[in-house]
Amino acid sequence: MAITAAVLGILFWVVIESRAFNSWRSELLAEALTIQMGQQVEVEGDVSVSLGFPTRIVMTEVRIPSATMPQVDLAQLDTLSLEANPAELLQGVLDFDRLRVSGLIVHLIRTEDHRNNWSQDGQGGTQVSASQSSSTASDSDWYGMASDLVNFVRLRSEAFTSVQILFEDQGTNFLFDFNLEEMTFHRDATSQRLLVESKGSVNTSPFKFSGDYAQNGPFTTSIALAGTTFTYNGASKLDKERQISEAQLVFDTAEIGDLLKVLKLERSLEGHAELRAAIRHDGNMIDITDSTAEMVFKGGQRIAASGRIGDLKKLDDMEVEVRVQLYPDGRQPFQARKLSEIRVLGAEATLIGKNGKIFVDDATTHTNAFNYSLDEIGPISVDRIRRTDDGHLSLSDVSIQAGPPNRPILKATGSIEDFLAGRSFEFDGIFSAPMTLLFPGLDDVSGVQFGGVNAEFRVDDESGFPRLARFSAYNVASDLWSMTAEAQSGSDQSPKSLDLDLSVDIPDGVAFFRALGAKEADYSNFALTIAGQADQNGLASNIEATAGKSTLSTSLALTRQVDRTRLDGKVTSEDVLVDDLRRAVAGIVEFNRAFSRQEAEGSGAARDRNRVELQPLVLPKTEATLEEVLLDPDILPMVLPQEEITLEALLAEDGVEPLILSERDLSIKDMLDLKTLFLHTDVDVAIEIEKISGVHGVTRISSVLEATGGKASLGPVNFKYGGGFIDAEASMDLLNSPDKVRVKGSTGGWDIGKILASLGKDVTANGVLNGNFDLSGSQKSTGKFLNSMRGDVALRISSGSIATSLIELAGMGILPWLFSEERRQRYTRIECLEAPLRFDAGKVSFKNLVMETGKVQLVARGDMDWVRDAISVRAEPRAIGRPLSRSPWPITIAGRLSDPKFKLLIGGVRASRSDGATQMPSRRTRCVPDILQLQ
Repeated sequence: MAITAAVLGILFWVVIESRAFNSWRSELLAEALTIQMGQQVEVEGDVSVSLGFPTRIVMTEVRIPSATMPQVDLAQLDTLSLEANPAELLQGVLDFDRLRVSGLIVHLIRTEDHRNNWSQDGQGGTQVSASQSSSTASDSDWYGMASDLVNFVRLRSEAFTSVQILFEDQGTNFLFDFNLEEMTFHRDATSQRLLVESKGSVNTSPFKFSGDYAQNGPFTTSIALAGTTFTYNGASKLDKERQISEAQLVFDTAEIGDLLKVLKLERSLEGHAELRAAIRHDGNMIDITDSTAEMVFKGGQRIAASGRIGDLKKLDDMEVEVRVQLYPDGRQPFQARKLSEIRVLGAEATLIGKNGKIFVDDATTHTNAFNYSLDEIGPISVDRIRRTDDGHLSLSDVSIQAGPPNRPILKATGSIEDFLAGRSFEFDGIFSAPMTLLFPGLDDVSGVQFGGVNAEFRVDDESGFPRLARFSAYNVASDLWSMTAEAQSGSDQSPKSLDLDLSVDIPDGVAFFRALGAKEADYSNFALTIAGQADQNGLASNIEATAGKSTLSTSLALTRQVDRTRLDGKVTSEDVLVDDLRRAVAGIVEFNRAFSRQEAEGSGAARDRNRVELQPLVLPKTEATLEEVLLDPDILPMVLPQEEITLEALLAEDGVEPLILSERDLSIKDMLDLKTLFLHTDVDVAIEIEKISGVHGVTRISSVLEATGGKASLGPVNFKYGGGFIDAEASMDLLNSPDKVRVKGSTGGWDIGKILASLGKDVTANGVLNGNFDLSGSQKSTGKFLNSMRGDVALRISSGSIATSLIELAGMGILPWLFSEERRQRYTRIECLEAPLRFDAGKVSFKNLVMETGKVQLVARGDMDWVRDAISVRAEPRAIGRPLSRSPWPITIAGRLSDPKFKLLIGGVRASRSDGATQMPSRRTRCVPDILQLQ
C-alpha cells in the first residue's frame, strides 16, 4: 500500500513538473480558466508548477481570443501566476487563488455596424439615437461579461502590473488608452470587502483609481483624471436574484479643456463643470433622479440643468429644466438699437421624455431686443455621435421638429460637424402651417378659406457664417390670396449675400376682408412684389405696390458706412387714382383693425367699450371721404402715463449710465420704427408722383425725405386736392425730442361749403378757408399724434357767405334784424374769420375766435377736450364797433363733446374794459375783437 502511494506521488510529480506534459497542463488550465472566467482562454507559452502548500502555477503567453473577430485578441498577457490547493488538484478540482498578472493588454472594439469583440455573438449593441445612451445599448452582454470577470477577479486577484486597456469605438471614433503601472486587489475575508487601487494614465493624462466594494453592501468608487474627479458611492443588495445598486454620482472637472484633451477633442471650450445625480441600477434599467449639472465657461457663459431623467433606456419619465446664460452678470450687451446689434443673451427650456424621445417644452430665447418663445420642439434625435479625425465632436442625422407631435409645423434634418464650437452645420427642412397659426382669432370657417403656408429651406455655415442658403414658400388651399417667396444666399461671387423675391396678390379685396370678418366696404384689389439683395455692403430693393389701377414703385439702397448707415431711394408713380388710394388706405386700416381684433380675441382681451373717439363738433358723418379715411379711426383716450425712459434719452443725458436691459420686451417692430431708422441712418429718399387724378384739380407731389445726425425732415410737400392745397414740412429731432414729430406749414383754397357738405352738415355756405399750422406730437401713429399734439393753428376766411341770418339776429336783436337786408335775402355775407387755436395734448382752446359779417362781430372763447370728452365754449355776438353794448343772444356750448348742450342766454350780457377805455379808434381793424381796440 505504501509502495502504491509512493508510485502515485512520483507519477503526480512527473505530470506536474515534467516539460513533456506542458501541453497537457496548458490545455487543462486553459479549460478551467475558460469555465471560471466565462471567456475562452488559451495558453501558448509554458506552464510551470511549483508544488507546495499552496501550489503556485505560472503561465506565460496567455491570450483570450475574440469569438467574433479572430484577427484581434480580446486580451493578451505575458505572465499569469496563481495558486491552487494540491489536495483539490489530486481530487480533480481546479480552483485558483492569489491571481497575479504582468504585461496585460486588453483590446475592446466596437465596430461602426455596432458589432463587438467581447460578446459571444458580437451583437452586444444595436443602433441607438442620442436620446439613448450607447453605453447602455449593450447592457445584457456587456454587464454579463463584466460580471463574470469581476466576480473572478474579486475572489482571486492580488495584483496586476504593466496593464494596458485599449477601448476603441469605431462607430464614434473615440479611443481610450489606459496604461496602468499597477492595479492591486486586497480582499478582507472578514467583511467580504474588495479594495482596489490603481494609477497610470488615460490617453497620456494622469489617472488614479480607488474602490472599496462589499459583497451585497456599501461600495465606493473614486477616479481622478486630468483635474477631473469622479465619485460613485452607494450600496448594492440582492433582491429576488436581482443585483440592485443605488448610488450617488458626483462629477467635477476643474478645467473642461483638459477633459476634452483626454477625449482627443479639439480644445474649443474652457471652464468648469459639475454633475450630481442619484442612480439606481437593477440590471434591467438605469434610473437617474435628482440630477443637477452646471457648466461655467471661461467667458462667463453658464449652462445649468436640474431634474430627473428616469429610465435611461425608455426615457418616458424625463423632465429636466435647462437654463443658458451667454453673458455674465453685469456684462450683458446694451439694448439693441439696430438689427446688427441684436445678441442672444440666453435661453431656458424644459427637456421632456415621451415614448423614448426627447422634446423641448416651453423654450424661451432672450435677446437684448426681444424675447421669443416656442411651446414645443421635438422630438429631437441624433442618429450618430462621432469624434472626427481632427478632434471635433460630430452629430450626424440630427432630426428636429416643432409643433403638435401628430401634425408638426416644422421638420428639419441635418448634421453638425463641430458641435462644441457650433460650426460646420447644415440643415434641410420643411414648414407647413395653417393661417390660423398667424391669425389665432380666425374661426374654423375663415381658417379654411385662408388656407395655409408651406415652405422649404436650408440653413448652413458653408461660407463661414450662419446663412439661409435656400428658402421657398407659397400659400396653399385658398382663392382669397396668393403668395410666393424665394430667397437664396451665398453665391461664389458674393458669399455673404441674400437674394429675396416676394409676391403677394389679393385679387378681390371685398371677399378677402369679408372672410377676415371686416365690415362691408369697397376694398381695392391689391398686389405687392419685392425684389431685394443684401450683402456685407448693404441692401438694395425694388418694391412695387398696386391697388386697383394705381401703381407705386419704390427703389431703396441701404449701404453700410464706417459709423452709420445710409439709405438712398426714390418713390415714383405715373398716376395715382384717389379712389384707389382711398380703398387701399381703408383696407390697410381695416386689416390692422381686424388683426388687432383677432389678436385680442385669441388672448381673451376685451375691448374698452367706454373709450371716446375723436369727433368733429358737427352732425354724424354719412359717408367717409378720403380725409376721414386717412385719419386713424381708432384713436384711444390718452391718459398720459409716466413716460418710459428710452436708451436714446439716457444717452442724451450727461452722467447717466445706459441701461443694460430694458424691463420692457421689445419686438422686431420696435426695432424697425422710424425713430430707430432716423437716429442711426442718413436718409435721402425722393418722392415723385407725376399725377393724382380722380378729383377736381389734378396735381403732382414732389418732395424729399432726409435725415442726418439724428435730425430728419420731409418736405417741402406741395399737395393739391379738390382746389385746396397744403404746403408742409415734417421734422424730427431724435437727440433732443426722440418721440416727437413737428409738422408746420400753410394750407388754403379749401371751399368751406364742400367741407360742411362732406361732414354731413346741411348748410349752404361758401368761402375759402386758409391757415397756418405748427404742431408737435408723438410720431408712433396718426392717432397718437392727434392725441398728443401741441402747438398753434391759425385759420382764416377772408370772404364768403352762409345761408342763415341768425348771426344778425343774435348780434343786433330782434327789431334791427326784422328790417335787415340779410333777413330778406336769407343769407349773410361773412367778411372775415380769424381762429387762432391752441392745441395741448387732446385739448384745443381759443381766446379770441372772431367772425364778422357786415354788421355783427362774434367773439368766442373756450376749449374742447376730446380725450376727456368735454366742451366749454361761450360766444358773444355784438354790433360792429359797439363792444360795450349788450349782446342780445350770447351762446354757450357745454357738457360732453360727443353730446354737447347748446344754450341761449336770455336777456343778453354787457361787457366792460378794466382800464376804463370806451372809444373806438378812427380806423378799426377787421377781425380783431372790438373790445381790445378801445382807447
